[in-house]
Amino acid sequence: MNNKTIGEIIEREVRKQQIPITQFADMICCQRNNVYDIFRRSKIDILLLKRISEVLKRNFFKDLAEDLDLINESEEKAQEKEVSDVKELGE
Repeated sequence: MNNKTIGEIIEREVRKQQIPITQFADMICCQRNNVYDIFRRSKIDILLLKRISEVLKRNFFKDLAEDLDLINESEEKAQEKEVSDVKELGE
């Protein structure tokens, strides 16, 4: 997922599956203009994401969790480096 917003990821998947926007709107029980709003979002309601995941048969929650793991790994590595740097300064 990296630097993509959740809306961009959903939009990419809708287009990949070649689902017309009006049909996708019907599938998630909203209006067409709301779909474009979803595509611009960086945040999304959990129940809406669940519905979208079911409709597109893609687990966006898993994608987000995997992305979070990458963030946590990067933070852990940065913290380890800081601790290492502090230890070197003390020696």
